[in-house]
Amino acid sequence: MAVGFLYFRVPVVAMSLLGTAQNTGYFGAAFRLVETLTLMTIVLTAVVPILTRAAERDTARHLYGLRRMLEVSIFLGACVTIATVTGATLAIHVLAGPKFAPAVGPLRALAPLLLLRFINTTWGFALLSVGRYRGLLIANLLALVTSAALCSAFVPILGVYGAVVGALAAEVTLLVAYAVLIRRALPQARFPITTAAFTVSAGVAASCLVLARLPAAVVPVLGCAIFAVALYLAKGIPPEVLAPLGRGLGWARSALGAGAR
Repeated sequence: MAVGFLYFRVPVVAMSLLGTAQNTGYFGAAFRLVETLTLMTIVLTAVVPILTRAAERDTARHLYGLRRMLEVSIFLGACVTIATVTGATLAIHVLAGPKFAPAVGPLRALAPLLLLRFINTTWGFALLSVGRYRGLLIANLLALVTSAALCSAFVPILGVYGAVVGALAAEVTLLVAYAVLIRRALPQARFPITTAAFTVSAGVAASCLVLARLPAAVVPVLGCAIFAVALYLAKGIPPEVLAPLGRGLGWARSALGAGAR
């Protein structure tokens, strides 16, 4: 956990040491927002006890639970990523002010880190459930080394985007390392490629809205709506997400009907 805390914040430290004060401010504004959004992965912790117990007693249930967790994490991670890409202008304007407009680009560039973070959190919990502690430590150390090396090399050259490269590369390194560990620890586990393909395709389509000349407040709403509709038509939304939404709509209709009477 300590190493995971460190590797994620290396880009901010690298910018403060190797970048200009102005660029450090722009990157800090973008990174702080992304860092806050990564806290949403805490919703996945609810399944950890179930995974751990299933790993001890029921392999089939453990694999099924891991797959469903992955599908939900991909969906949620993509939702947050799209909202960040399409709402970057509005978010920076509201939270940091018009003077931080140059932070919009780095924020959009950092947005894919959110999807990677959701997947890595799920795989990290899966590895915890089967006791692969040494592997988790090594994987996070690799991410730390990758982030430090690339930030040191690219921040002096690319400035803010050099730190973005380091942050994304560290998350991809962790993703690959976790994939190798999952393959060894749970050889029967399968990554939901179809769900990921549909989700990424819908996300790219929704993110194209940033090219349209629309009000900043409208773009994220339309982007998320396009993403949700596209996935629904492709039957790519996990049932665990649709079920509570359906119940919520039912309660809303009941309340409106009662109010009308």
